[in-house]
Amino acid sequence: METGVRDKVSNLPPTDLGTTDVVLGRVLEVTDLPEGITRTEADKLFTQLAMSGAKIQWLKDTRGLPAGGGGNSSGTAENGRHADLAALYTIVAVFPSPLAAQNASLRLNNSVSRFKLRMAKKNYDLRILERASSQ
Repeated sequence: METGVRDKVSNLPPTDLGTTDVVLGRVLEVTDLPEGITRTEADKLFTQLAMSGAKIQWLKDTRGLPAGGGGNSSGTAENGRHADLAALYTIVAVFPSPLAAQNASLRLNNSVSRFKLRMAKKNYDLRILERASSQ
């Protein structure tokens, strides 16, 4: 007799947050940034997140370069801008509380924001994220 196993994991809800979704944690992933945006440009878009108390973490994407993007990501682009593209990172916002994360997701996902927030697909270690943000 099995104990503790109720439903299969395949019935999990989608991770995109809608108007009535409940945020269960303090960590949300930032998605849907404009195509080709650099890390510096993306940081400028995150002022509302900072006002909500969020600390932004840039995690190097271990999956490799996005499709069609080869070569060195630390060089300069054709127009002279630094080519440190935001697409090369997983961006997470660490909020002071689940309620702050919920409020930010409701406010930003229902506005004309240039990015979206969703529940993190991965369980991030908050101790490591918070330690990284204090350095």
